[in-house]
Amino acid sequence: MKKKIRVFIIGLDGMHWDFIYKFLLPKGLAPNLSNLLQNSVKGILKTPFPPLTPVAWSSFQTGLKPERHGVYDFFFREKNSYMAFPYDRTMMRGISMWKYLS
Repeated sequence: MKKKIRVFIIGLDGMHWDFIYKFLLPKGLAPNLSNLLQNSVKGILKTPFPPLTPVAWSSFQTGLKPERHGVYDFFFREKNSYMAFPYDRTMMRGISMWKYLS
């Protein structure tokens, strides 16, 4: 029987590793996170520009730079208007990793 590979991704948006290693873990404030860090793979992602949450998560999901996936902010403006609307997942260009993983 073929063993299934499981993937679990935790993204701590804006969290700095120094805060985790110098404050949370030494004080025992995050025992589950400590266990995960000892028994998993971890890494630091390079932040795209502009360094905003929706830009970073869209880049993470697609592997594309902002100019390719098209998300630059939390909101976009309608052409020739000042009306602002929030981006949703259907506006992100590119194929997300969730499509491949499913």
